[in-house]
Amino acid sequence: MKPFLIIISMALTLPFSAVYAAANTGDKFGDWLFECQALAANKTSCLLSQTLIKKESNQRVLRLAISKSQQNSGFMLVSVMPLGIYLPAGVTVKTEKGIVIPMIMKACTKQGCIASTPLSKKHLRAIKAGKKLTVIFLANQATPITLPISLNGISAGLKELK
Repeated sequence: MKPFLIIISMALTLPFSAVYAAANTGDKFGDWLFECQALAANKTSCLLSQTLIKKESNQRVLRLAISKSQQNSGFMLVSVMPLGIYLPAGVTVKTEKGIVIPMIMKACTKQGCIASTPLSKKHLRAIKAGKKLTVIFLANQATPITLPISLNGISAGLKELK
């Protein structure tokens, strides 16, 4: 009788575990890639990212990522732009509804210049409701670079970030 109960309980939990299975590194949510990195024993940091590549040179032009904040229960927006951008102008992200999300320049490394900002609930609602974001920075003092970021799959991906 006990083996029968074990089989029944396993059969009942299979559909639920499949539905509630956590995302894995490399999973795609529309145009967003789910990535995780081990920080310490039993501590992992995950994010959603999208990378824009210049076709002619196969070089990365922008990497935009959204992750859970390490300080609170909110989300962080992080961008990596190419070296040589005009730093005093900073980086701005704009939603389709015109909501401006200013980013704070953090550092430039061999990988590029990094900017980040916490996302408010207002920002998250606009991101989830939109179809694209626009990332704006200056290549030099006078040349604006405007890059579109697809929001296809972002809502589903955000549900997986824990």
